[in-house]
Amino acid sequence: MRRLSVLLACVVIVLTLIAIAVATATPSAPAGSASPRVPDAVSISANAPAAALGSTRRVYIQNFRFRPTHITISRGTRVIWINRDRARHTVTANNGTFRSHVLRRGQRYSHTFNISGRTYGYHCNIHRRMRGSVTVAGATATATATPTATATATATAH
Repeated sequence: MRRLSVLLACVVIVLTLIAIAVATATPSAPAGSASPRVPDAVSISANAPAAALGSTRRVYIQNFRFRPTHITISRGTRVIWINRDRARHTVTANNGTFRSHVLRRGQRYSHTFNISGRTYGYHCNIHRRMRGSVTVAGATATATATPTATATATATAH
């Protein structure tokens, strides 16, 4: 009887942890869909500056390309790269300013650009032909950039 109680307690703990993981996870696409859909916070135009400081732009990693390949943003804009490929990728600044971990499908990496007047070329360390750039519009200012990385967790029941 004691073993049954311990086993039941373990099952309750595991189910609770799964429920917490599901509740806090970023929603993903249903099974069988082509790729997760992440709504855009702002319009993604290849050469248009972002509207205001603190805005967010998204770059999708899909079909072994960064899309859009080149973006122009305002100082203080956070760029989020989202891997939609089945292959693993990285986002690495050519000058070493920022570097993601290896991103699996559905994972994302973000970096906030706080220095105006610069263009940051970047590439995938795994697939060196994959290249892109971020141009930060405006006069040069002195500030620091703060990178962040976020992994998306998905729980599935079988």
